[in-house]
Amino acid sequence: MVIVVADSSVLILLCKIELLEVVCTKHEVIIPDEVYKEAIEEGLTKNHPDASKLKELTDNKKIRLQKITKMEKFKEINEIHGLGKGEAEAICLFSEGKASIVATDDFKAIKYCERFRIPFTTTIRLIFDCVNEKEIDKSTAIKMVRELSFKGRYNNQIIFDALEKLEGGKNG
Repeated sequence: MVIVVADSSVLILLCKIELLEVVCTKHEVIIPDEVYKEAIEEGLTKNHPDASKLKELTDNKKIRLQKITKMEKFKEINEIHGLGKGEAEAICLFSEGKASIVATDDFKAIKYCERFRIPFTTTIRLIFDCVNEKEIDKSTAIKMVRELSFKGRYNNQIIFDALEKLEGGKNG
């Protein structure tokens, strides 16, 4: 089973489009402390409904909390490379060998992963994976991508390209 370390944005968006539980059944999903704080603790304080669902999934161990051990690496990624704390901790967990892939939609985190050849995925790629593995159908995937255009911070071209692949029958 693939171990996915998710940052806050992917976790929240997967929850909003109702795909997180599917992802949690196909993969082992882990999150660092900072992501728990950002997505769950702060979300509960602000009464975000997705935070309650995320808490339920962590309480039921469908999403596992994992601590980073290499604080120097965290500081380097956070301070020198300018990534947010959640993204930095997620990448640290990968670098510590605790995950197989990083799930992020954060532009700086994606660029960091590309630069250092760290395997990563995004919310949209996870939707395509679920279609390819027949866990959701194309019409559900189209609905989810359209939701992301309102609920996420995606560039319009990314949404357009994803919808074109799904609607045009191109291989995603």
